[in-house]
Amino acid sequence: MLQPSKLAKRVRISYSAPIMLECIILGDSIAKGISMAYPECKSYSVVGISSSNWSKTFGHVDLKAATVVVSLGTNDKGLTLQEQLLQILSVRDKIKSSNIIWINPPCNDIFCNKEANYVMQSLSTMFSDTLIETVKLGKDGIHPTADGYKEMAALIKAKSKPQTVLPMWPSDRWGQTTLGPPTSLLPQN
Repeated sequence: MLQPSKLAKRVRISYSAPIMLECIILGDSIAKGISMAYPECKSYSVVGISSSNWSKTFGHVDLKAATVVVSLGTNDKGLTLQEQLLQILSVRDKIKSSNIIWINPPCNDIFCNKEANYVMQSLSTMFSDTLIETVKLGKDGIHPTADGYKEMAALIKAKSKPQTVLPMWPSDRWGQTTLGPPTSLLPQN
């Protein structure tokens, strides 16, 4: 029987896994701050952007990743609750991920967008997504401090689902496609 190391020299197996980003962060200035604390993620965020302007600007982007973080709604002004829900739902519909994390905008004595809070809470409940509250806010009552962004990034990392793609090996000698090397290639003890 051939040893696996000798076999590897004689047989060239090629496999290309589907390309999937580990994570995407999309949205407004809160998303921008999170992406600076979590630079491994691809960011589609703009300071001061509303949900409708985000859709116009980034509507063409493929939002496929193991984890997608959404921070929208904070800058939505003049929209009814139904309009805001439909706008953010249209963004949710474009996301291709089994792990979506919503950032709930702050609601305090200085700042509160109750509609945005309601939309984030409703969507996260409706789709069994994760909802994270903004933490350690700065003096403006909206944006987290540097430590707040780091804490949120750490929480997102902890809630991220690792994406493992196992290669499909060619058929073993009995014609079965297997995950991992065919048992006929493993060393016998």
